[in-house]
Amino acid sequence: MKSFKLKNLVLVLSLFFGMPVYAQQIPTGTPIKIDMILAISQNIGGFLFTLGSILAVITIIVSGIMYFLVGANPQKVGTAKGILKAGIIGTLIIFSAGVIIATIQNFATDPFGFFGGGGGISPYCDVNGECVGGPNGGNFCQYDSDC
Repeated sequence: MKSFKLKNLVLVLSLFFGMPVYAQQIPTGTPIKIDMILAISQNIGGFLFTLGSILAVITIIVSGIMYFLVGANPQKVGTAKGILKAGIIGTLIIFSAGVIIATIQNFATDPFGFFGGGGGISPYCDVNGECVGGPNGGNFCQYDSDC
C-alpha cells in the first residue's frame, strides 16, 4: 500500500516538475472596445426579441386554433385558455423588456436630456435682439422662435 502511494506521489510530482514549459507570447489582435460589446449585445438582443415575438404570436394563434377545435370538452378548453394566457403574458414580458432596455439605453446615452431638459438652456432672443444659444446663436432675432 505504501509503495502504491509513493508511486502515485512520484507520478504527480513528475507531471508538475518534470515536464518542460513552452512559454508563448500572448497573441495580439484588435482590442475589444465597449462599442463592439454594445453592438454585439444589441444584435443578440434584437435577434432574441424578434424570435420571442414570433414565438409569442405563434403560441397565441395555436391556442386560438385549439380553442376552436376542442369542441365541448371542458378540460381541453381550459388547456387552450391556459396556453392563450401564457402567450399573452409572454408577449407582455417580451415587449416590456424591450421598453425597459430602450429606456436604460436612452438614459445612458443622454442622461441630461432623458427627462426633456437637454442639459442646457433653451435658445431665446435677448433684449438687444440677439439669439442666445441654439443653432442661430449671435444672429439677429425678433422672437424666441427665430433662434
